[in-house]
Amino acid sequence: GGSAWDRLAGWRETGTQGGARYETELDLHAYGMVSTTFRGQQKATQGFNGVIAWRTGPDGKTEVSSDPTNLAEARQSAYGSSYAFFLPERFPAKFTSLGSQTADGGEFDVIRIEPTASRPMDIWVDRSTHLVVRFVDNTGPAPITARLSDFRTVNGVKVPFHLSVGDGVPAHAQEAQVASILIEPIPRAAFDPPPGQ
Repeated sequence: GGSAWDRLAGWRETGTQGGARYETELDLHAYGMVSTTFRGQQKATQGFNGVIAWRTGPDGKTEVSSDPTNLAEARQSAYGSSYAFFLPERFPAKFTSLGSQTADGGEFDVIRIEPTASRPMDIWVDRSTHLVVRFVDNTGPAPITARLSDFRTVNGVKVPFHLSVGDGVPAHAQEAQVASILIEPIPRAAFDPPPGQ
């Protein structure tokens, strides 16, 4: 996408993951993410406004956290969901080449990204297409890998509409399918916890 990424201000996405419907909003100028998951008549929302992380459960109660571990996890989630590695001036991070890997019949350049005050992640870039086709989080007991596919062009940038996420245990695997992406500015207040929290 090159300079097309620089023109993006905000991102609204809908889809399904693990059998549930979701709606996500992202700020592409500063850390801001809010995602709501719907299961039947119940919904749960998680948010991050760059300062605090919060969660509203199906019971309507909101928990707010400024714990560094929770903030690092929220920042990593927002960073990856925003493809913020394409916007290094807005989202500072350290980039380290881990060399090349061969897998699934292809060759990939692997780059470790350490966003400031966040958990690191590795991205795999397909040498033949130059697309980022894999995220790997090695910070937990087992690596969590997201495989990206079904790339489509939205507002001049190529993004995946399908993700397969897993840690190597078949029972933990989840599929995510994007239904729609709308590019438009998101008010900063959308990323704050509900009033009164």
